[in-house]
Amino acid sequence: MRPTSATIRLNAIVNNYLRACRFAPASKTIAVIKANAYGHGLVEVARALEADVPAYAVAFIDEAVQLRDAGISKPVLVLQGATRAADIAEAAAKDFWLLLHDQQQIEWAVSSVSTAPVKFWLKVETGMHRLGFMPRVLDQVCADLMSLSNVQHGPVLYTQ
Repeated sequence: MRPTSATIRLNAIVNNYLRACRFAPASKTIAVIKANAYGHGLVEVARALEADVPAYAVAFIDEAVQLRDAGISKPVLVLQGATRAADIAEAAAKDFWLLLHDQQQIEWAVSSVSTAPVKFWLKVETGMHRLGFMPRVLDQVCADLMSLSNVQHGPVLYTQ
């Protein structure tokens, strides 16, 4: 077995993020720090980027909770979205954005009793054959979400 190590330079992560932003100056960016910031330290990377990012994206709600527990207050997009009905209320209470990709998540959102606002993003299947709504059902999905009194703004569309 050979010894392996990684040296994490948070200033290099910040510089790389800012450089990527310069390539698309008219775009809005989110720092994706899922999977413990790809092994670099979720909270440490979030804190290093905090002055420069408008929002973060993580895979699961437990990662978003870690950020809130560490005092990170910027918006957090949960890419997996709700994995159970209670996640809708937790997202509302902790101001997480949820990416919705299937009908079960829509049903949970519709049946949620949360009165706090929730911002939903919709993942659209555009050919990668991953998660997401087919374009033909988007009108109905959007209508279902917009009928909710606690939806913050309209849903944001997301594709990959």
